[in-house]
Amino acid sequence: MFHVNTFISRPDRKINDLSLLESNIEEYFVQIKNAPEILNLEDLLDFKYLNGAITLKYFQESLLDVTLWDLVDQLWAYILNVIENLMNLGEGETYFPDQPVKLRLNQYLGIKCSMS
Repeated sequence: MFHVNTFISRPDRKINDLSLLESNIEEYFVQIKNAPEILNLEDLLDFKYLNGAITLKYFQESLLDVTLWDLVDQLWAYILNVIENLMNLGEGETYFPDQPVKLRLNQYLGIKCSMS
């Protein structure tokens, strides 16, 4: 089973240590479905450059986690393009919108993220 979550970065928090990120997600991110908290941050958010993260798990295997955050609205569009290419061509790849992270999907190899 797939589990997908989208998070918005808290603009008032700076991420200094990636090793603390996954165990303290709520400290640095707000789930997109947490409307009251997002409304509390609305005045601090830049909707032209909305940083956030997408988590994707297949059963217990983490495929994407919060350590790979970026411009979250654009990242979703990039992921959808990769999925479309996967369905049509058997594979697809892209870089994250604002980071040198490559996302690659392959029908035989699965999902892979790597820094370039």
